[in-house]
Formats: sequence, C-alpha cells, structure tokens
Amino acid sequence: MIIVEDAKKEVSSSEAHKLVAKSSLFPGRIERAEKRLQQLKHSLQTQNWRESFEITWAEFWDMHALFATCAPPFMYMTAGSQMVLEGILDFWQRQGDGPLVTMDAGANVHFLWREDQKEMSETQKNHWQQHFRVISSS
Repeated sequence: MIIVEDAKKEVSSSEAHKLVAKSSLFPGRIERAEKRLQQLKHSLQTQNWRESFEITWAEFWDMHALFATCAPPFMYMTAGSQMVLEGILDFWQRQGDGPLVTMDAGANVHFLWREDQKEMSETQKNHWQQHFRVISSS
C-alpha cells in the first residue's frame, strides 16, 4: 500500500456513503459492483491477471467518480494519488504485467501482487519509497 495521505479525511467514509446516493452516477452502482465482483472471481479462477487488473481498475474509478459527482462534490484523490496511478498504468503498459490496483475511500493506493511478481514488487516498492511511505507484506 502506498500511503499518499495520512491526515484525517475531511469527509468520513460513513458520510461519503450518504452523499454518493445523490450522485447522478449512483443508479446502477450496486449492480455494477456486484457484476464486477463476479467477473473478478472468474478472472482470478481462470488466472487472467490482465482482466483482473482491468476490473479492479474500473471498480475504484467508478466509486471515486461518485464522490466527484455528488452534492456537494468532494474528492479523496490527490495529486499524489494521480502520480501513483499514472505511474502504475505506465508500468502495466510497458511491462504488459503488474499489480492489481485499488483504492478505498481515501487517497491511498493498494497493490496486490502475484507470488511470481516478487522482484517486480520490490522494484516498485523501492521506486515509490522515494516519494511516499510504503507498507508491504514482503
């Protein structure tokens, strides 16, 4: 996990749950999330890592779009979050492989690596430690 921001959130997660229901993008949100969960389970079972990445990527962007389109709008993503997301997307495009990426209701970015990606994970950890605090189980 890359700790982009560790300050207290201006909008708590519980408040965010209430606010997103007012987003014009909220209709169908539960169905989209449930569909993605089923797709993710299948892609993991069939070991389609690229598809798993695309599903988790779409899911957190869907959630964060709700924050930006509710009334009043707010954002958890920061310039640091964007920097990490752009960097890891570029990494995926160059390598054709990489971690699964997700974000919860906050600015921090979470990575999930396969066991055979240990070296790749360490390289990324070393890179991001130059900019942010990194928490790793490896």
